[in-house]
Amino acid sequence: MLNGSITSRELCPFFPPPRAAAGCRRIMQQFILDAFVTAATEVFETMMGRKVVVGSPYVVTAAICEQDVNSMVGLSGGLPGNVIVGVDRKLAIDFTENVIGHATDTIDEQVIDAVAEIANMIVGAAKCKLTQYKLSMSLPSVICGRGLTINFPGNVRPVCIPFDLEGAKLSLCVGLYDESEPSEKCELPEIAAKPSRGPVLAFDNK
Repeated sequence: MLNGSITSRELCPFFPPPRAAAGCRRIMQQFILDAFVTAATEVFETMMGRKVVVGSPYVVTAAICEQDVNSMVGLSGGLPGNVIVGVDRKLAIDFTENVIGHATDTIDEQVIDAVAEIANMIVGAAKCKLTQYKLSMSLPSVICGRGLTINFPGNVRPVCIPFDLEGAKLSLCVGLYDESEPSEKCELPEIAAKPSRGPVLAFDNK
């Protein structure tokens, strides 16, 4: 992975010691997050030839759509939950032009379809790296505009990862529940979602 994989030391504020008290909200293991970070990096390096810089991951209590176009894919199987891929306006338009040859300066229907395909490729590539969980994917849905709050089930602790692609912005929010692992407790506070004027979506992937 570009810049090396995310190490447990880099994620130590969010990865508590294993075998902690049961009944707490879980956080995903590092190799699960690595699968999504690697997938996102590979997609953009391959499809657009962009240098991808991975930012510092952080835990949130709810996800705020901070990018202009956001696509969500649901997963079922051994890692039920949702993955949200957000891209800024520049990246959405550049990807649409570079990959499907549609030049535009607005977020039109083809740009929306292209962003859905970005999410489909990233989650699909990560799914191939996590075959032990026997995952199934939903069709991607797309949310245009910033400020929408997306709440996850109480037993899920979403991890958000920012990316920089030569000035363009990508965000990845992974909220999955690992049914194969014991519950873990994080001693440090989470980053609470900022108040939003937009609507709130809630998902329950039990």
